[in-house]
Amino acid sequence: MDVSKELKLYIDSKEHMGACLLTGKWGCGKTHLINKLKTETDSKEKCMLIVSLFGIDSIESLNKAIKGKILDLMLGDKEENDSFNKQRSLKSLLNVFSIFSDKVASVKANLSITVYEMIQVEKYITYLENCEKVSKELILVFDDFERSKLDIVELLGMINEYCENKRIKTIIVADETKISEDDRSKEDYLSFKEKVIQTTYTFEPNYYEVIKNIVLNYKETNKGYNQFLKNNINLLYQVFVESGSNNLRTVKAILIGFERIYNICSSLSDGFGHTSDLLYSYSVLLFEYRNGNFKKSDYGYFMADSNFATKYFSYGSSLMSLKIYVGDHIWDEEKFASEMKSKYEVKNTTYDQKFLTSNFWGLNDEIIEKGLTKCLESAYEGKLYLDDYISILNKLVSLKKCNYQLPCIIDYKKMMEGLKKKKDRILNNKCNDEHNTTFILNDQLRILGEDAIELNSHIENFYNEIETCRYRQRVIDELKGDCNFIDLRNMDSKCFDKEFKKVLLEAYINNDNYNRAKIIKWFNSVDFNKEDIDKSKEDLISLQRDLESLESKESDQFTKLIHREFVNAIINKYKNISSDCNN
Repeated sequence: MDVSKELKLYIDSKEHMGACLLTGKWGCGKTHLINKLKTETDSKEKCMLIVSLFGIDSIESLNKAIKGKILDLMLGDKEENDSFNKQRSLKSLLNVFSIFSDKVASVKANLSITVYEMIQVEKYITYLENCEKVSKELILVFDDFERSKLDIVELLGMINEYCENKRIKTIIVADETKISEDDRSKEDYLSFKEKVIQTTYTFEPNYYEVIKNIVLNYKETNKGYNQFLKNNINLLYQVFVESGSNNLRTVKAILIGFERIYNICSSLSDGFGHTSDLLYSYSVLLFEYRNGNFKKSDYGYFMADSNFATKYFSYGSSLMSLKIYVGDHIWDEEKFASEMKSKYEVKNTTYDQKFLTSNFWGLNDEIIEKGLTKCLESAYEGKLYLDDYISILNKLVSLKKCNYQLPCIIDYKKMMEGLKKKKDRILNNKCNDEHNTTFILNDQLRILGEDAIELNSHIENFYNEIETCRYRQRVIDELKGDCNFIDLRNMDSKCFDKEFKKVLLEAYINNDNYNRAKIIKWFNSVDFNKEDIDKSKEDLISLQRDLESLESKESDQFTKLIHREFVNAIINKYKNISSDCNN
């Protein structure tokens, strides 16, 4: 259905049976449609007046708003509001009906409120236009209906006075889903609506054409920006659909906000090919910010996009400077430029670098064939950054969804082995510590299989595993030394394996009772993790048996008490682990 055509038929019809409701979601373009309709309707015979009900809280203020629009029409004033809070007087109105002069501006500034009493809201308005007396049919449009502060029934009653009793063609513009959250008010609205509103039209525009129109009519500040936007209409439409918001105002906000980003990108080398990627990321953030989903947490904006990343087919992560720009409305050009240089400015870019850094839609067969193969070779050797592993997984998910035939077999277990090699190099001080700054959810990875999910788990726990290994070594050093265990509490169960059990038992056997008591005290402080519980239980039972053997062979009664104390400590740990498993 062509809603614009239906509204035009309603306006032109000689019959009149009530008001007409135009409903649609906020930001879908209803007001734009009405403004266009006004341009087509205003003529020698008709005039359309658009009155916003936003904030209207009384019948008096509603009447005043309507009469103010009529007076603006009579005075030839196209502005919605008088900038100097002008008051209107009877003398000014009389001037309008007599002759327009160069004193109109000063007359308008001295208008008295009593002039509103002289204006009648009727089906036809008679006034002077270009010094000629004209009579036009009045078409009333009430926009922002759901944002009025008036009681709904009272507001509809007033509108009914115009459309039913005065026979004025009336159009109500609203998002009907937002009219009332209160059940009783909604019931009252639905009941009274039948008496006032003749027809309801739901506006569902051709969003692609609307977005295209917004882009084509955008007035650029930086040369070349319009052409860039035209080249990315499909991208804007894609992210608009993926957002599910149907808010066209956000599209316009994206065009305005991104222009400064485009300006920086366009100043880079001609070969810079990531401006469209940045537009996509920025659009995602702005849509989700306006939807209330992009919020700062205790970690700032570090993980702020994780809860909606799966909605967007081509979204991986965004620059932190863009997140701050959207979330805090702070533009840090220096930080943005630094992030750009770090992520994108690579001289003589290799195929593996192109595969890792390109947006999904920036790939091609050559990049995938040559780049993915090289990336996997590096991944198997542990020579990639953690974020590179995530980038590979993200692209593999997208390629799998598209049923793309990969040029090689992906061995996720070899990638896990590569992470172990990387970890060993870090522990041996052959490379620096590293944290990943990007993430992928396991739900996304299910399409790749359980091995991919396990790999992701190793990536997420990579730094913790390194810390665990360092902790393990510190404990071993203490077991071989003075057994002081300073700041070595809450040991991770992953540390307790056959190798560690052997070191612990040897240290216990080779120490005197004083240090044995310190070892037992440390052991009691250990908080075993639920992970790897079965492995820990097996090694604990083995340790228990070895200690019981020591106890049975020991002739010194006090030493036997120490051995029994350690055995009881192990039994209690075993019970606690079993209890955790059952829970």
